[in-house]
Amino acid sequence: MTADAVRAEAAEVAQVCAQAARLGVTIDAADAVSKGLKPEALRARVLADLAARSDAAGIIARAPGSGFEGKPHRSRCQENCDRRQALNQRPFPVPQKNGD
Repeated sequence: MTADAVRAEAAEVAQVCAQAARLGVTIDAADAVSKGLKPEALRARVLADLAARSDAAGIIARAPGSGFEGKPHRSRCQENCDRRQALNQRPFPVPQKNGD
């Protein structure tokens, strides 16, 4: 490999490392160049790290419960349930029609 090719590859590695840093992935450019890692391999590593983060972000721990905690429609559902229960438990008798 010529000196110009090495410089060009090192510059590309530095560019990939800078892009990775903007995405929150830390890669040591000097270490990558000294190990002879290709820019394509570094891009693949960055994408793999980002994919792993994305997969981990999709996993949400939740405490056991009714399943409605923290959901915006819970209050509306609970209000409807409370209304129905209140209507069924009226303190006064409901007039009924006679079949005569």
